[in-house]
Amino acid sequence: MPFYAKNTPRLREIALCAAEGSEAYQPGAIVSIVFAAIAVESFVNDLVDDVSWSGLGELDPALARLRELAAAVIEKHTRLLRKIQVIHVALIGKRCDRGQQPFQDLDLLLRLRNALVHSRPETLSAVDAISQAGVPTHHQPAPHPLVARLVERGIVPSPPKDVLTSLLAVLHHPRVAVWAYNTAVAVNSHLIALVPNSGWQETLSVGVAGPLLAMPPLKEA
Repeated sequence: MPFYAKNTPRLREIALCAAEGSEAYQPGAIVSIVFAAIAVESFVNDLVDDVSWSGLGELDPALARLRELAAAVIEKHTRLLRKIQVIHVALIGKRCDRGQQPFQDLDLLLRLRNALVHSRPETLSAVDAISQAGVPTHHQPAPHPLVARLVERGIVPSPPKDVLTSLLAVLHHPRVAVWAYNTAVAVNSHLIALVPNSGWQETLSVGVAGPLLAMPPLKEA
């Protein structure tokens, strides 16, 4: 008989520790982004594996439907958002609205994680300018598109145009760390709430769900 160790609680804890310590150690924000995204993916895999375990007896109709759909649709390399759509359809009979929260934040979190783990040189858009002291310089008319999304979401202030700022530099912001962790908790809690059986909800919540962290104040750059 095989034994299984679930990694989601520890992954969430790593993201939490990074987020809580990011005010003093800002590179912790990078850790929080990566491990928050991993914690969501790990939890989704846990949920699918739990209902698919051959040793289970009779399941609630919705969970049985998830087991059937998972067996038919989900493969090892199925994308995370595709798996979440399968869970939604199985448990409540409709697809999740990716234009609403927490899925807008999840989409942004995954894009940031991908930008980090597949990092490459970033081209900074710059235009010639003259400083207030009359010295020739360069300004950055627009930030990286993912930075623009963070600004629009109210997570970080807009970078000053007279400072050339990379995506990685912005991602060191303490508010990014807390937002990333909160996004993972919000997504996983949302999925747990879809499960119709309170016993399953309680089991799935252990080490996964939890209170959101308070966001640090937003200070202008």
